[in-house]
Amino acid sequence: MPALAPAKINLSLEIVGKRSDGFHELVSVMQEVTLFDELVFAEADDLILEAHGECGPESENLVLRAARLLRQTVEIGKGAAIGLRKQIPTGAGLGGGSSDGAAALMALNRLWDAGCHCETLSRMAAFLGSDVPFFLTGGTALVTGRGEHVVPVPFPRTAWYVLTNPGLHVSTARVFTALPPTEWSSGSHTRKFAEEIRDGDPSHLGVNGLAPTLFALYPEAEACFQAADRAAPGQTWVSGSGPTVVSRCAGPHNAERVAAQLHRLGYTTFVVRNYPTEDRDLPCRA
Repeated sequence: MPALAPAKINLSLEIVGKRSDGFHELVSVMQEVTLFDELVFAEADDLILEAHGECGPESENLVLRAARLLRQTVEIGKGAAIGLRKQIPTGAGLGGGSSDGAAALMALNRLWDAGCHCETLSRMAAFLGSDVPFFLTGGTALVTGRGEHVVPVPFPRTAWYVLTNPGLHVSTARVFTALPPTEWSSGSHTRKFAEEIRDGDPSHLGVNGLAPTLFALYPEAEACFQAADRAAPGQTWVSGSGPTVVSRCAGPHNAERVAAQLHRLGYTTFVVRNYPTEDRDLPCRA
């Protein structure tokens, strides 16, 4: 059983404050894009993961953690042989690990005939990580709380982007730990941005409340942002905790030109578009 795990970008991200559980309260508009990790699932006696590409320690791998959590939740003794081919850079602000975990929950729920619906899958997803619940809804969505509250946002048109990565692994925990309260905000800009998406195409960009802290900790990330902003003036922002930056482009030819310009500077680039939800079995996409 093959499955694709798409990357996400944050079209807008604000940090509202810190919660009593130690996590931060956020308001974000997230969107899936056409950069994928590839997974294959087959029945087996035990849980086996064969990973290709940079995946980090096996003990932290969200695919295996998701499989074990699902098996424990539904009290099922089945196993699976799982193949994972990583193409989304890790520690890049693109949610690759979270998407892999969500893909594992959805695929194994079908493979094992576990019968879990959105509510149960969402609880497991929130336990696994803040970005995981979004991928059960997919497409474009307004995400609030720690990431567990996800509301779909219609996004009917095709949008093209260039993702530019400096080859730097960023610790999300380090960025959030260093984030000063002066960078917190009300979330109103992002909520208004989501409304503008529903009404049509927003004329302005969203915001990212993590960017100043990211740049202070990782000067290479700021240099990458500045290079991308020169290639696509006024159309570039940071995704998530970085360091990947996103440049909005007028179409595929414009995107290829911007990507080539940045690639010549030594950056890794990806030309992507938003990933539509039609004909996809997403358990929480109402």
